[in-house]
Amino acid sequence: MTGVVVDASAALAWILRSQSTPASAAFVAGRGERRFVAPYIFHWEVGNVLTGLRRRGVLSDGAHEQAMLDLDALRFEFEEPLTPDHIRLLGPLALAWRLTLFDTAYVALALEREFPLASRDDRLLAAGASAGIRCIDLRGDRLN
Repeated sequence: MTGVVVDASAALAWILRSQSTPASAAFVAGRGERRFVAPYIFHWEVGNVLTGLRRRGVLSDGAHEQAMLDLDALRFEFEEPLTPDHIRLLGPLALAWRLTLFDTAYVALALEREFPLASRDDRLLAAGASAGIRCIDLRGDRLN
């Protein structure tokens, strides 16, 4: 079974109708046996977005809870938290790719696992491509 590193922007497209694109819907529908893998920070990132939407009244309590259940149903695999030494090693990469340390963790995981990277984030996709990673662009009307 193969895997793909999935960032928070991709997962949000699967659990929030307002974030969905035809490409993201097609990708998750065609998942098959493909494993979804993410760094430890993934749930923090997704949870932060959902909490912000709830706080602003964009999501009701019920919609927030349903989004969390839908996220759980995607059956992600998570990497162990990085040590401070590993995080320091990501710093120069984050600077070179003009990414946050959080986004750099996704690119580094895709490189380490030799998995493609699925995202809707422009900078993350560009950094992944520059690192030689096969990127799956979920922003548009169809899969690349």
